[in-house]
Amino acid sequence: MAGQLVYASFEGFKGSGPEGQTQRAVRLRTDETGKAAFQVTQPGRWFITLINMQPATGDATYESNWATLTFGID
Repeated sequence: MAGQLVYASFEGFKGSGPEGQTQRAVRLRTDETGKAAFQVTQPGRWFITLINMQPATGDATYESNWATLTFGID
């Protein structure tokens, strides 16, 4: 999926930003082939997450599809 916004982060990440907003270590978009890459900078539990919003039919305005992949690095 080209142009998809993707977030990656790790357990214990302390980001700086507006209070109340979730912070992530990495924010990127997939390329024209649907691929994205980031550097794992430390051991521990990591996750990659995305939300894909598409116009819906019927009573809903949008359909949201969520995905998260969690993995550990020793």
